[in-house]
Amino acid sequence: MKKKFFDAPYVITQKQKEFEDQNILGHKGLEYFKLSEKAKISPFFILTTTAFDHFVQSSLLVDPIVDQICKVDINDPESTDKASKNISDILNKASLPSIILNPLKVAFDSIKQDKNVYFKIIPSFIFSEKFIPKEAPNFEMNISSFENLLEQIKHGWSFLFSKEALLLRAQNFYQGNLSIALIIQKIVNPEASGNAKFMADRTEISAFFGCQHPEIAGADKYIVEGNQITEKYIVPQDKLAIRVFKDPNKKYKTNRA
Repeated sequence: MKKKFFDAPYVITQKQKEFEDQNILGHKGLEYFKLSEKAKISPFFILTTTAFDHFVQSSLLVDPIVDQICKVDINDPESTDKASKNISDILNKASLPSIILNPLKVAFDSIKQDKNVYFKIIPSFIFSEKFIPKEAPNFEMNISSFENLLEQIKHGWSFLFSKEALLLRAQNFYQGNLSIALIIQKIVNPEASGNAKFMADRTEISAFFGCQHPEIAGADKYIVEGNQITEKYIVPQDKLAIRVFKDPNKKYKTNRA
């Protein structure tokens, strides 16, 4: 049985299947849960929309944020840029309450386990693609400490109020809830990786040799209906992308297979 939204915890792990709701996990977070049921993926947990909502409410940030949003003028790009920067400052100056920090630390430590483990953060939006910028953020940071994670969580939340996001919602007269979840996932160097697109009647999977990377052209494609692969398209892949953790200026390197 799925839990109601107001029962949702601030942090949800892969095992908590009863909270599979896009209003709690965001669209991308819900896809991660569905994918983890069908394939083995790198360990992750999700900082839910409940956490973001509690943070802005308990820190008395709602009115200052709304005040900045109201100053956005779709005919004045400078107003959007200024509002975005001001909201980012508002978020960064506030501290996360212990009610969020404690379960976050437990989830982080349970996955980290080793000093040489890094993480990435992926924002997960609750509204439709119509209100998400085409270049939706999916950023990777070499997060190796809990303190660094806390800094980057604010950075992840600020994508909800990026210049592009503010302008897009204003242009399309968005009137729904404003919240965001964050997927926090362990970074690994896999032999194969990929992504999945879930539709009502099937799942489309793209598979890469090593890590997905712009320099790696082409991917194997699979169509899955139910538990059966109904179509597959295999392409030659002779380059392997691997992550580079120790060099802050270089995230990947590619090698010939």
